Amino acid sequence: MPKQNTSTTAALSALLFLMTGRDFAEAETLEEKKIKEARKRAVADYIHRRLSDFSVRKAELRAFPHQDAAYLQEKVEAVLNDIAINEKAISDAMRQNRQLLKEIFDLNAQLAECNTLYNRYQSLQSQYAADIQRLAFIVDGELNKEGLFVTSKCPFCENEITVQEEDGYVEASHAELHRIQLQLYDLIEAERDLIQERDEIEKKLSILNEKKLAVEKLINNELRPKVAMLKETLTEYRQAIEVQNEVSVISDFEITLQTELFDVLMDDEPEAEFKIKTYFDNQIIEKLCFVTSISLWASSEIFPTANVLAASP
Repeated sequence: MPKQNTSTTAALSALLFLMTGRDFAEAETLEEKKIKEARKRAVADYIHRRLSDFSVRKAELRAFPHQDAAYLQEKVEAVLNDIAINEKAISDAMRQNRQLLKEIFDLNAQLAECNTLYNRYQSLQSQYAADIQRLAFIVDGELNKEGLFVTSKCPFCENEITVQEEDGYVEASHAELHRIQLQLYDLIEAERDLIQERDEIEKKLSILNEKKLAVEKLINNELRPKVAMLKETLTEYRQAIEVQNEVSVISDFEITLQTELFDVLMDDEPEAEFKIKTYFDNQIIEKLCFVTSISLWASSEIFPTANVLAASP
């Protein structure tokens, strides 16, 4: 073995190569200390930047009011319940509004029919009045024709004119006049009933229109604005929950990164040393012992003086 310890590894490596042919050419070179330190600093800098970003984000999130997560969840459920109640009220109100519209449409159709029938009654009443006036004129003429001078000669030729007696129309006119008067009376009664029915329809329409207006005001002025306000409140509560969740996630990431940073900074393990003696197993040592014994025997036979000197104290 060489006297200098720094040459021992080289000598043993050469001996192992001569005995086994192994030259350790496949062994990987050790990582230089500067490269390792640079990598460690890069990892630490990256973790520090991430922690700084998390710190800034947490400062932004702290601007939001902090509330308990269970309280926020309870509020969200309460708001969702209120929204469901109000949306059901809107649905019921719209269903009621559609029913009112249907009833109003039916009543408008009835009112239009009444107005059409009323106009016909008015026209028929005018016709009856004209017939009564005509028949009354005929009756008056028949009653007043007695005593009138009847021309017996032609005013142009002075010849005698034969006057023919005509049957009177008084009785027929009286009968027709009586019949028309009865029809006119029935028409007036029917018209009175029609006017009463039309008035009732108009009252019902007025009531239905007021109900419809009240339902629309309830939907547009109360229920829908309330639902919109509840949805805004729900958005705020959900945003607060998201903020709390993000803060929790950031805190978990911070703990993880701080642990990783600690591991990186504390990673001061000594570099692995190349120990050539570990490659000398029992078989190689036995071979060495055998070769050594042969060498000592050969040297004693060839150089006896050296052997005696070696055996002397």
